[in-house]
Amino acid sequence: MPDKESNLEADKDRRDFLKAAGKFAAIVPPAMTLLLSTSMTARATVVSGGGGPCSSDNGGSCSS
Repeated sequence: MPDKESNLEADKDRRDFLKAAGKFAAIVPPAMTLLLSTSMTARATVVSGGGGPCSSDNGGSCSS
């Protein structure tokens, strides 16, 4: 069983980490939303999502 002193040290480390990481909690969600809000009609997005001009979803066929 771990001694009480090591538990207190672990608790302090955990609190310090949460204090440091908490600063980003208000910034990251809006930034991620902005980065992920690309238009789904953009060619790069469509091609990377598997819906490019040669996709069977579009009825297109590409010869290799």
